Amino acid sequence: MRYSSSIALVASVTAVIGLSCDKRPAPTAAPSASPQATATTQPAAASVSAPAGSASPTVTTLMKRHFEKSTEMKAALIRGDLEEFKKASVWLAEHEISADLPVSWKQHVEGMKDSAHAGRDAADLDRAGLALGSMGRACATCHEQLGSPKVAVSAPPAEGSGAQPHMLRHQWAADRMWEGLMAPNEDAWVKGSEALADAALGERAVAGEKSVPKEVVTLAKQVHDLANKARTAKMADRGKTYGAFLATCASCHSKLGVKMK
Repeated sequence: MRYSSSIALVASVTAVIGLSCDKRPAPTAAPSASPQATATTQPAAASVSAPAGSASPTVTTLMKRHFEKSTEMKAALIRGDLEEFKKASVWLAEHEISADLPVSWKQHVEGMKDSAHAGRDAADLDRAGLALGSMGRACATCHEQLGSPKVAVSAPPAEGSGAQPHMLRHQWAADRMWEGLMAPNEDAWVKGSEALADAALGERAVAGEKSVPKEVVTLAKQVHDLANKARTAKMADRGKTYGAFLATCASCHSKLGVKMK
C-alpha cells in the first residue's frame, strides 16, 4: 500500500470524497500519497458521503476536517514522513471540540483524539501505523453507533506487468481499505485487501535489470502477507493490520530511496 529513484513510476489517482451531513454537493478531498520515482499521492476514486444526522454546519465542518487531517496522516505515513504525520496528528489531538457537537458524539471524538495523541508522540513508523489504525477504528466505532458514511467502491486499476500498474493497485487498495476501516464498509475493506493480495513483486519486477536490497523483496512479501491476513481479519483487528501494512510500505519506499510529494 507508498520504487526506486531509478524506476519511472507515473501515477495520478484522484478521488472525490464528500462529507456532508445535509446532503449538499460533496467537497473534494485533500490529496493523499502514491508511489512514483518522484511520486505524488492522491486517494483513488471513490465516493464517501457522511451519515445522516445533525445538519449543524459546525458538525459538518468538524467531520470534514477530521477526515482531511486523517487523510494527511495516511499520506505522510505512506511517504515515511514522520514529521508531517505528527503535524497532522497535532491538530486532531489538540483542537477544541465545538460546544455544538451532539453529546452522543463527544465520547467517540475523545477516542479519536486519544489515538491522535499517540500519533503525535509516535517515535517511529511502526508506532505511527498503530496510531493511525487505532484512529480509523475509533472513527468506525462512532459511525457504527451514529450512522455510517456511504462508500461507493470503483473498480481497481487494471493489472499489468512491472512496478507501475502494481503500485497503482497498491495505492487503490490502501485508499479502499482506509475507507473500509473508518466508515466502516465491508465491501471497500474486502475489495481493497483482495487487490493488495496480488502476487508479490520479485526483484526483477521492481527494478528490471538493476539490483535492489534483499530487504525490499522481503518487505514486498510482507505487504502481501498482511493483505491475506486483512481479508479475514475481524473488525476489531483491522486497525492494527492496516497500520502495519502502511508502515511496511513506508519502510520499503525508504529502502528504495523513493522521494514522494
